[in-house]
Parts: sequence; structure tokens; C-alpha cells
Amino acid sequence: MHESPQGATVGRVVETEAYFGPPGANPTLARRARHDAALAWVRANGDPASHSFRGPTRRNGVMFGPPGHAYVYLIYGLNECLNVSTGAPGDPQAVLFRALAPVAGEELMQKRRGVAGPRRLASGPGKLTTAMGVTRAHDGRDLTTPPLYLAAGARRRGRIGVGPRVGVTRAAHLPFRYWIEGDAHVSRR
Repeated sequence: MHESPQGATVGRVVETEAYFGPPGANPTLARRARHDAALAWVRANGDPASHSFRGPTRRNGVMFGPPGHAYVYLIYGLNECLNVSTGAPGDPQAVLFRALAPVAGEELMQKRRGVAGPRRLASGPGKLTTAMGVTRAHDGRDLTTPPLYLAAGARRRGRIGVGPRVGVTRAAHLPFRYWIEGDAHVSRR
């Protein structure tokens, strides 16, 4: 949810990607890595697709902080991307929001994006931030309080698809992309 000066926009998350830290980081993965080959690989090798792979910087500092904060960055000099930090302080983890299904504020989303039709409004990370009015000014914000925040919505039933992340070249084999199967708002089939 984003309660901006222009109005409120709300989207239901339908697609995400997980990112982890450098080799040996992410101690919370140690227990789960015994039962999951992908997590074991990340625990041993790190996640070279992650911004936190080389350690903390001014840009990725939010990933190393407390969970529940917005990590917003510019990608390819064109689009901003919204992530939420998910690890404990010093445990760099984040989840990228790849796609949303519009729930409220669709007219404002259409105006911001310059397109009509709910399918195209937030079906990709750059489209999502533009539609929701999220910018790098939101980087570091606590996502538990307005104006930009996560809220529980109606539970949506459906199978969760799992596969490799999109648009990464390093550790591209890891199955850390998740989406609601059959949802029209997912960025890629």
C-alpha cells in the first residue's frame, strides 16, 4: 500500500524473487540448508546475483539492517526496484517485488504508467514501482507504517510456482523466483 499525496494505491503481491548474501553469511539458512540443495549452495558459495554479495555499501546497506525495510535501487539507469529486507541485522537477505495485481487506485496507477488495463500496470519490477509511486526516496523506510507499507490482505488460494530468477546471469540456476500460477499479472510466464 502507498498512501501518496496524489492518492492511495494498493496491490496484491503475485510474484517475488529472493536474494541472499556472500559466502558464509545468512546464518539463518544453516538449518534449512541441510534439507534444501539450493540453500546449501548459497550458504557455501554465496549469492553472486545479490547486491550484498561483496559486502555492505551505501547502496545496499538496507539489506544488512533490520527486516521489514524498503530497499529501493535504480537498475540499468532506468527503473527503480522495490525490495523488502528479510534477514536479521547483519544477515543480508531481501525479497524483490516483481509483480502486483492492482487492488485499489487503478486510475492513479494508469496515469503514472501511461497505460490502460490492469494486466500491464505492475507486471514487472519497474512497472510496479512506477504504478505505485515508489522512488529511491523510499529507500530505508520501515514498511510496517504508512505511507508505504505492507498489509495483510485476503488470503488468495492458488499454487505457487517456483523457478529461476529473471534477468540475472550469476547463480541463474537457483530456484528463487516465486509466483502465483495462472495469475494474469505475473511478469513472465
